[in-house]
Amino acid sequence: AKPHLAKILTYEEEFLKRREFYEAELPKGVLCLTCGVDTQKERLEYEVVGYGREDESWGIKKGVIAGKPDKEDVWEELDKVIDKVWTFKNGKGLKISLTFVDSGGLYTQDVYMQCKKRKNKRVFAIKGANRADTPFVNPPKQVKIINDKKTVGTTWLYSIGVDSGKEKIMSNLQMKEIGERYCHFPLNDDRGYDKEYFTQLLSEQLT
Repeated sequence: AKPHLAKILTYEEEFLKRREFYEAELPKGVLCLTCGVDTQKERLEYEVVGYGREDESWGIKKGVIAGKPDKEDVWEELDKVIDKVWTFKNGKGLKISLTFVDSGGLYTQDVYMQCKKRKNKRVFAIKGANRADTPFVNPPKQVKIINDKKTVGTTWLYSIGVDSGKEKIMSNLQMKEIGERYCHFPLNDDRGYDKEYFTQLLSEQLT
């Protein structure tokens, strides 16, 4: 294997081994939930993540919704994730506080429209900024929603600093002791945190 690939495989095995079995949908320590959604040509991919004190995080659910992002039923399936009450072992629960949807690619206007429809659920469009000096999260701006070459409304768009964001994530992944900035991942088979997940998560290098 090439040196970089061998390093990825080593990290991959390390994270597969450190996964934990969750006794409930939400482990103790989670205080709020977020959802990130990636748009692809024939699917949405989402991840629900829980956050606690001192930036400690828990992977909750990684899933795929099949179908093109210009179809209403695809977004209705996403609503089931966003609207769901995720529960602790004691029966208490949390709903997702904030959802970000990637608006890059072929379905920008569809994402804008669907986010506008869900603004009361705090669902917002995002777009990656490739400049190295761009902060991780920037103040949102209003963008036009275009349908059949006509402006049919506006919605909020957040610009995300891709480099600074990935640097933060990779830094947190290096934390070895549970507590501040530590990233937990579930061992449960139905959560989606398999070998492919970690291969993708660990595949990039800072240059």
